[in-house]
Amino acid sequence: MGPAVRRTSPRPRSKIIVLDGLFRVIGAIVSEMILPKSELTDLVLAEIRQREGCAGVDGIVILENINPRSAANWEISIVAASSGDPAHVQRMAFEVQCHLQPLYRLR
Repeated sequence: MGPAVRRTSPRPRSKIIVLDGLFRVIGAIVSEMILPKSELTDLVLAEIRQREGCAGVDGIVILENINPRSAANWEISIVAASSGDPAHVQRMAFEVQCHLQPLYRLR
């Protein structure tokens, strides 16, 4: 086995960039954005409607999660859709929830 390779150059510094008010370090969240319930509802609804097969989503209900062991303080409770497969819409809502919970907190 050959000699151990030692890294002589310093590690590259992480860049902090600001996108839509969020501070990100190359994809990692530095801080969360705190939103009132109405703004969070609008944001989640818009994100769900962008998903394939979810354009017919009419409304959602977001509930505050008070479980101290939970990583997020909100969850999507009800998704009402006038068109589209209900099972598919629920899966997409769950994906959106998993994507947005680390980014946003409910005020």
